[in-house]
Amino acid sequence: KFDIPLSFTYTYGKGNISYYGRLGGMFSMITSSELSLERTHPGLSPVSGDADIKDMRPKYYYAILAGIGVQYKVPRGHLALDLRYHYGLNNMSVNNERYSNTQLWSDYYYIDDNFNLDYFSINLAYYFTIYRSNRNKN
Repeated sequence: KFDIPLSFTYTYGKGNISYYGRLGGMFSMITSSELSLERTHPGLSPVSGDADIKDMRPKYYYAILAGIGVQYKVPRGHLALDLRYHYGLNNMSVNNERYSNTQLWSDYYYIDDNFNLDYFSINLAYYFTIYRSNRNKN
């Protein structure tokens, strides 16, 4: 999955420690999707295998993100720790592809359910400035 987040951040605090809140959205492109399966049933021999199910997933994924964090000023930058929640907006199953892979439902009795990707993430970051301005001494 390739993510492009866009968020607005409000920072507050004085001194070396500041706190922030974040709200925005995220656009993602699904690059791969694989499934590992195993079927066990009394009286039948076990069956296991892997399947590429990228065709059963949407190409794009959209989410709303919100988070809180703290950052600490260190020499030449900031060290930050934040907690984010991503709320998925679209279904991760393509409805007209649900029965397209006959091996999944005939061998493994697997049919995709409707689901969204909702998750928390914890991020640790170091921010630094590449550009240094020249200050005029006039």
